[in-house]
Amino acid sequence: MNDTTILDHLPLGACVIDDGLRVHFWNQTLARWCGRCSEEMQGADLGAVFPNLLTPKYRNRLDQVFESGSPAIYSAGLHSHFIPIPSLVSAKSDLMIQQTYVRRISRGPHRALVCIHDFTAEYLQLMELRDEVRERKKMLLQLQEANVALEQERIKAISATKAKSEFLANMSHEIRIPMTAILGYAELLSDPSFPKEDGQKAIETITRNGNHLLAVINEILDISKIEAGLLEISPEACSLSTLMQDVVSLLKVRAENKGLKLTLNYLGTLPELIDVDPVRLRQVLVNLIGNAIKFTGQGEIVVDVSSVIDEGVEPLKAMLTFVVIDSGVGIREEYLEEIFNPFSQGDSSVTRVFGGTGLGLTISRKLVQMMGGEIHVQSQINRGSKFTVTMPAPVVRMQPQIEQSTASVEMMTPCKDDASTDLLRKSRVLLVDDSLDNRRLFSFLLKRMDCEVTTAENGLDAIEKYEAADGTADEFSLILMDMQMPI
Repeated sequence: MNDTTILDHLPLGACVIDDGLRVHFWNQTLARWCGRCSEEMQGADLGAVFPNLLTPKYRNRLDQVFESGSPAIYSAGLHSHFIPIPSLVSAKSDLMIQQTYVRRISRGPHRALVCIHDFTAEYLQLMELRDEVRERKKMLLQLQEANVALEQERIKAISATKAKSEFLANMSHEIRIPMTAILGYAELLSDPSFPKEDGQKAIETITRNGNHLLAVINEILDISKIEAGLLEISPEACSLSTLMQDVVSLLKVRAENKGLKLTLNYLGTLPELIDVDPVRLRQVLVNLIGNAIKFTGQGEIVVDVSSVIDEGVEPLKAMLTFVVIDSGVGIREEYLEEIFNPFSQGDSSVTRVFGGTGLGLTISRKLVQMMGGEIHVQSQINRGSKFTVTMPAPVVRMQPQIEQSTASVEMMTPCKDDASTDLLRKSRVLLVDDSLDNRRLFSFLLKRMDCEVTTAENGLDAIEKYEAADGTADEFSLILMDMQMPI
């Protein structure tokens, strides 16, 4: 097998040319690539097939090969200009990746071997590898981002768990203290040796601690309703001045017991009747003013009420602003937003000193937001805090107006609803409760109003007794029942 036979079977293109660019050999690979057979190319001008080789740039390099004997290598990019071989992977021939090697092969007549190597397959593999590397880098980046997110969630979970653990500890404390007082004084009252003159104080202590315990339970129920989306806002027409008087009157005694001054200011013109949920608005204001009293050792608490009336719309709307300012312990800047989070009371040392569940401000913000408003806080340590509530409210009536003034707050005694009491007298009542103690308590109260009371201890028992009396002379005019009972 001679040299040309070997070249003919190489997987790369090969031809032999002289210094005049005439072809003396043309292998089968080049024939396949260019569509020119070996016989056709014998003695042919290579420049006629590849005109770019005749340009000064490439012709000078070929001349240097013949003169110096030093080989030359044409890069793939340059080669695509003068070896336009159609690509098998693309309609664009210049995407075929090749490299040309030219070397003089004889000392006599100038002959040069031109070898063309097709790197298309290797190039495609390289591109695939590059794409794979990019994908892996992308996946690595996503994994890193996921790890960062997971770490943040882990920190949040730890923080939430810690907050809930502290909340449960505080809640246990808040429940255990009044329960101890209630059970303790109840036991004293049952002791025959307990002085009768101290009985009234014991009853007051039981009542006070029972109310505190009820407030704690109500806060837990409220936050659970809010988180479950079950708490609803029920707007109704109410007097703004009456609502504010009720709130401040309720808290005035607590302030006076601590030697604090509680002042209510009406700033500017206010509507008389507004359409809001009075129960929830009162709850927010009682919480904010109550907190101001709790966290203030000396000085005063000021409550400012103002409004901006939007007269360009019908019906009229007012943007109400309630500002509660105290001169108390203040809140550290890093805790200003945290205090609105569930189960949080800022610095845990505050909880130990002042008590509380840490749910009041969370509930207040949620309620204000549900009523379309916002609540904000400003505070400085040992200089006091300022809580501002802004919320819209439809105006039911503007006249007579509440003009700018400092309201004198007097203790208000709840009215006794004699009409409702008269309706109940001598009524037949079905009392349904699974708690024996509650049945005894409510039966006693109802019988004091001359009611005839029938009790049932569960739902099924209540239905049977109701159906037995229905349509008879003994049918019930009122059913009083617990919300959650067995059966």
